[in-house]
Amino acid sequence: MQSSFAICLASTATVFDLFSGNSISLWQLFQGNNFTWDNSAGCSLFASLCATGFAMAFLLSFVVERAKKCLDFIATYHFF
Repeated sequence: MQSSFAICLASTATVFDLFSGNSISLWQLFQGNNFTWDNSAGCSLFASLCATGFAMAFLLSFVVERAKKCLDFIATYHFF
């Protein structure tokens, strides 16, 4: 789940950067000051994070078959 989260986030960030006209760089995912509302690059990062969240929620329902384990999986790939 962690690797699919990272791949999905990097892919959607690339797509949103292409559509918004920003420079494509994976380094933007690792700098905290890039996640801002002040410019289009920050807004595209926010949109890619939201899109990744929806994709991972869909994928999580297939990987984890019990609702009791969902919180554990979500905490694992967000915090560790």
